[in-house]
Amino acid sequence: MKSKSKLRPENADKLELLSLFSGAGGLDHGFESTGHFVTKVCVESEPIFCRTLIANQKEGYCKSATVLNLDLQALSPRDIDPQIWAAGSPAGIIGGPPCESYSSHGRRMGISDPRGRLVFVFMEWVIQLLPKFFLMENVPLLASADEGRVLAKIVNRARRAGYTVDITILNAANFGAATKRKRLLILGLHGDVAPHWPKQTHGIDTMLTPYVTVRDALKSLPPASIKEPGGPQGHVLVKHTAAVADRFASLRQGQYDNIRKRSKLSYDLPSPALVAGNLNGIRSHIHPEFPRELTNRESARLHGFPDKFIFSGNHAAMGKQVANSVPICLARALANSIAAQLCQSNI
Repeated sequence: MKSKSKLRPENADKLELLSLFSGAGGLDHGFESTGHFVTKVCVESEPIFCRTLIANQKEGYCKSATVLNLDLQALSPRDIDPQIWAAGSPAGIIGGPPCESYSSHGRRMGISDPRGRLVFVFMEWVIQLLPKFFLMENVPLLASADEGRVLAKIVNRARRAGYTVDITILNAANFGAATKRKRLLILGLHGDVAPHWPKQTHGIDTMLTPYVTVRDALKSLPPASIKEPGGPQGHVLVKHTAAVADRFASLRQGQYDNIRKRSKLSYDLPSPALVAGNLNGIRSHIHPEFPRELTNRESARLHGFPDKFIFSGNHAAMGKQVANSVPICLARALANSIAAQLCQSNI
């Protein structure tokens, strides 16, 4: 048996990540779950989201990460000790700058909103640290922001820094998530190797694995609890008036409730995308069987979070973290694809 001193470090062969605008860590969890990556630093300005990241380190998620509860605009790459990275800088930078400025459910203020300029802050970190790759995720409407000029600026800055860049929009349901959440993705590889995207694995084509449905995602959950914290956490009934419950009961699966602006889910299809709200946390869909909205844990299952994953904060805070997250299956597919490209190209 080898002596302990000669054992290889646990993360010796893993690519080190810097996570910006980390949220609850869905993108990081998906990357780490492949076994190819380890998140070393998470930067997130929302204290509750940071509490979530720290709480889940006990469960093994991002357990090697230093979590910085800081505004990225008040922080510089020079503020992070380069010795935290084995190679002096991260192998990859991943993250999703706030998307409310470009979202179809926001005010679409674009770069006139300070949050809308955070996409360029992300790129400044990429330019200063020059990782092997970067991956930025956002809403599809970012592509048309300011008549396409916002996206063009991001790409031009990356290219001037030596990156070959590609952009796409992927639907999480096509990669095994139980939700049709679409994300715009910008992938840059340092050098002249052209990036490519993971191939669709799920769909209605007979050559693909069938979609993961709402029924698949919600099966095995016990009845929802009446009060917090629920078992599993967040699996707590939302209270409705009798009139609202009667209206929900009258809807067919797949039908849209024009009053509450949400859908009654179909058991045998993936869910429509969740919508994060500024105050209420989440626009929860209606359960396909019961006359109520989904619990936060049911919504988390649509995004692929394991039941032991803990969300900090109250009901609204948990809901917002779920709705803002990248579904785990999509993050995992992206991570596997990027790892393969880095290996094949010897970047």
